Amino acid sequence: MTSAPPQYSHGMEIGPCVYCGSAAGARPLHIGWEAPPATLLSSLALVRGAAAHANGACGALSAQAASAIEEAALEVSFTLSDQWRRSVWQDGAGAGLAYPVDIAIAQAARRRAEISAMDVRRHQCADAFLTAAHAAALLTCERDLLPAVDELSCVLETKASAWSGVIKIGRTHLQDAAPLTLGQEMSGYLQQARNGHARLRAAAEALRHAPLGQGCLGTGSGVPAGFSDRAVARLCDLTGLRLKPAPLALADLAGPGALAFMHAALAALAAALFKISSDVSLLASGPRAGFNELRGAESGLVCASQPGKSNPDAAEALAQVCVLVMGADSAVAVAASQGHFERNAFLPLLAFNVLRSTRLLADAVRVFTRMGLAGLEPRTDVLARNVAHSVMLVTALAPHIGYDSAARIARNAYRRNLSLREAALASGLVDAATFDRLVRPERMLGPEGS
Repeated sequence: MTSAPPQYSHGMEIGPCVYCGSAAGARPLHIGWEAPPATLLSSLALVRGAAAHANGACGALSAQAASAIEEAALEVSFTLSDQWRRSVWQDGAGAGLAYPVDIAIAQAARRRAEISAMDVRRHQCADAFLTAAHAAALLTCERDLLPAVDELSCVLETKASAWSGVIKIGRTHLQDAAPLTLGQEMSGYLQQARNGHARLRAAAEALRHAPLGQGCLGTGSGVPAGFSDRAVARLCDLTGLRLKPAPLALADLAGPGALAFMHAALAALAAALFKISSDVSLLASGPRAGFNELRGAESGLVCASQPGKSNPDAAEALAQVCVLVMGADSAVAVAASQGHFERNAFLPLLAFNVLRSTRLLADAVRVFTRMGLAGLEPRTDVLARNVAHSVMLVTALAPHIGYDSAARIARNAYRRNLSLREAALASGLVDAATFDRLVRPERMLGPEGS
């Protein structure tokens, strides 16, 4: 269902772009129900306030008008209304999404001073929307996603340490493999989470370059000297972010690679999280007919049709979010490659996907950590039994009797349902003392001699 278009005070209109004369988004396009994230609109309001401050400092606005717009922009950034939200599928540069916010700022500013309709957007074009997208993505990443990944890493680190002495059978290609500890397995997940965190940090650094004040093409044409530096510095004050003027905004507006880089980091994190959530679901499967090596947390989310059955809802929720993020990355990559010449006309799509993916991952990671991972406990009886029954401990014999002989022992043990020890002794290739000396799972957990 498409919402009705917002209503504005009579006579309040934001005119065409002062650079290219294109439509400034007064007419909404009613397509779908996806609305731009509130963080994006709030950031855009703060960008307008920072620009007003710079316009005042450069003499492009009177001190009274600049102050009125900045104060109004701050007010609007904290009091966003749903009626200002439009379908995200508007023009490619973001003017259509900005229009309701700009009208609200203009209305609030006129309570304080006389301003013209274009004063709110003075010396701004698509550079303002792209800057708002950078700021919103940074805020969401630093405030929500990075702390969620930190919390996940902390729990994984605790598990890895606590379970460092719990030996289990490893698995490759879903087949039994050499042993490792449950702590080592968790440490692998921990490093994947840390790698994801590092990639997000690198992508966030790229987003700190703000093209604000560089005009329609990103060349700075028509913009007062010093405007960009003043506007970006003021935006830092208003947002608390460490931003800096883009070294070449022409590149940012033509090809918004920083947003694409951020979403690529999100997709890489999603791939790792999908792997972790899927493995945890398998390890906790059962409790009798599955792997049953981990006892799942009591989440209180029970199966409606089968009494006593508890499903891994938090892990499944995270997996679904990860699939959505990985799929969205294809749209982001294509969108970042489009736009032709000096303007990428897919900025709303890019901003929407980056912010949605960041928000969803932050929420899903937090839920998975608290409701799916934190309460896991090892089934030490199952883990020990699996180690004792594994034929892959024969790997310890291979250096002494040869690969082919060790393989025959393993196949014989499996086919005749013998223990590995029984099959090895029956082969005549090793005696009991040699087998007991060589086949020791606790000595198969790292490099030989470690």
